[in-house]
Amino acid sequence: MKNALLTLSFLIIAVAEAFAQCCSGGTGSPIAGGTSQGVLSARQFELNTNLQYINTDRFFTGDERTDYKYFDEFKSIYQYFRVAYGVSEKLTMSVEMGNFFLKEEIGLNKGI
Repeated sequence: MKNALLTLSFLIIAVAEAFAQCCSGGTGSPIAGGTSQGVLSARQFELNTNLQYINTDRFFTGDERTDYKYFDEFKSIYQYFRVAYGVSEKLTMSVEMGNFFLKEEIGLNKGI
């Protein structure tokens, strides 16, 4: 069973078309929960999904609010997904992915 699962996983990875994106969820990411995901117990299964929505028109320089803006408003919707399986007590196999459904900067460079 373990060999079949590993072989299937490697085939999917080798054949699948992959896209990468900056600032995606992953180990230690605040999008993925803020902590590193550890090793699962043998035959333990984990399914995790997070949806992050951000909308703001307030911008800061350090910890001070600023009137100078690069754009008027920022919006984003990000979906993170993780599937993990404990192959043994010391080995966990996981597949993680994320996608921005919306990433919008309104009024970019309008006032500059």
